[in-house]
Amino acid sequence: MTSAFLKRQLGDVAAGHKKADLVIKNGLVPNVFTGEILKSDVAVAHGYICGLGSYSGERTIDAGGCYVCPGLIDAHYNIQSALATPREVIRQALRAGNTAFIADMHDIANVLGPEGLGYMLFETENAPFNAYFAAPPEVPAARGEGAGRSVSLHDIRQLACMPRIASLGDVCADAGQLEKLEAFGGKPVSGDLTALDKKQICALLAAGVSVCACDSAQQALELLRLGAYVRTGGSAGRVRQILEGLTKLGAPLERVMLASYDRAIGAIHDYGLTLSLLRAAVRAKIPPVTALAMATINTANAFGLRDIGAVAPGRYADIVIFDNLRDLRVQRVIFRGETVSEKGSLPDVCPLNGLPSLKRTVNMRYVLPEDIALDAGKRLRFLDIAPGGDTKLRMAALPEKDGMFIQTEEFAKLCVFDRYNASGRAGVCAVRGFGMKSGCIASSVSHDIHNVTAVCANDADLPPAIDAIAGMGGGLAVVSGGRVLASMPLPVAGLMSDRPFDEIDRDHRAVFAAAAELCKAAGFQPFEMLWRLTNPAAGEAYLTCAGFCDNRTRGRKRDA
Repeated sequence: MTSAFLKRQLGDVAAGHKKADLVIKNGLVPNVFTGEILKSDVAVAHGYICGLGSYSGERTIDAGGCYVCPGLIDAHYNIQSALATPREVIRQALRAGNTAFIADMHDIANVLGPEGLGYMLFETENAPFNAYFAAPPEVPAARGEGAGRSVSLHDIRQLACMPRIASLGDVCADAGQLEKLEAFGGKPVSGDLTALDKKQICALLAAGVSVCACDSAQQALELLRLGAYVRTGGSAGRVRQILEGLTKLGAPLERVMLASYDRAIGAIHDYGLTLSLLRAAVRAKIPPVTALAMATINTANAFGLRDIGAVAPGRYADIVIFDNLRDLRVQRVIFRGETVSEKGSLPDVCPLNGLPSLKRTVNMRYVLPEDIALDAGKRLRFLDIAPGGDTKLRMAALPEKDGMFIQTEEFAKLCVFDRYNASGRAGVCAVRGFGMKSGCIASSVSHDIHNVTAVCANDADLPPAIDAIAGMGGGLAVVSGGRVLASMPLPVAGLMSDRPFDEIDRDHRAVFAAAAELCKAAGFQPFEMLWRLTNPAAGEAYLTCAGFCDNRTRGRKRDA
């Protein structure tokens, strides 16, 4: 069917000359353009919305006075945080009202480069979902620190031509990233500019950045004043706080979007992907249709997605029906005119078989005692986890025996191992805050390079934890007394499980509970903190397999 022919077909249905394939009757339609709520039929043909008014169709859905809304769009989701394959994420997101997301792929790109990006596109092809992606601007995330693969300027140019690559993001002020921005062909560009001053922000906006993250209501208002689209998200509490602040500041919300950022598959199952943020916006006393616009049309506009984001003629019939706009309980989800979920039922989205090389990303040799020995010296730098989870860099005389650092309940040992090249390279430092009396926690998920990272209360439990990770082809492991207490296989790039949701959720809960049991005194989830301690964007310092990095000076000192 040609585009011109399709338009004529839609026009005939819209004009009432032909019956619609589907008509949704007795519904209330929130208009995300005007803020109104209108009683209207919704006519659908060939997967598109044809018209609003009074229509007849081959099939009818009785909305029963419920609200016929556009499918939700998540403005920024770090998809590998689900610890599940993209198709399993889509199954869980669909049942909670999402019909689209803009997903970040920087994690799998750091492990597998262009091959990993190709997998994400292939895995989501032909799924009943609008899976859009942001091309990663800097891979590896930190040079010389043992990344698996890289993404070149040539790769970025190729990605820019692909219709489901919606943006480049998130860029910063790095010159190499700006070169990729110029090569991205005029598509939207996202930026995390939260740590920059106003002049630096202006420079990046002038260079082409159009979508920005924000840390506060005041920062969001400053970005809105400069013409940027602003995304807010993460937790429901954070969304509520920022939106209440924007309301007090009198800020317009037409360019504000909702983004889930990091969310495990179990949390998507329990609370939805964007749904919990939409509910938070309503609780922040944002008018319901305005809140809905932040989860739909605002994001579509920001990324130039003209076919989605509204219940309007010419847009895809991607629809979620809510019982009301206060509790936002999902009654039905429709994708391209076909029902894919009713009252929380799981849609049929069959997983595809990943490429074999995606399951061969852990290449390590056996850990030797000398790999993790740490010379205490007179004073030693260490990572200190402050209340609230911020990481501080300290220096002090630490516990030692025969000149070598030894762990105590106050001080554990943090290790990062090169998992790509069997080099035996390991960065080692002391860390305070886990409160571990025994055992070891290890993970092949470790932002952003995803080398194998472990924190241990004694050296003896570290080798079996690393062996467990290698044996699974990647994953999470908790060991104590030389015995694996719990584990979660993540064989797909060492980041994702290829198992069904029930098994993923069971393993995830078990391994997180076992880690929490070893770290009872910690006021945080140990695995989530472990992932932060190697992240260049989190805290004053971080550890890599090449050594210890000080964010305050961008210098590196190897304390191992």
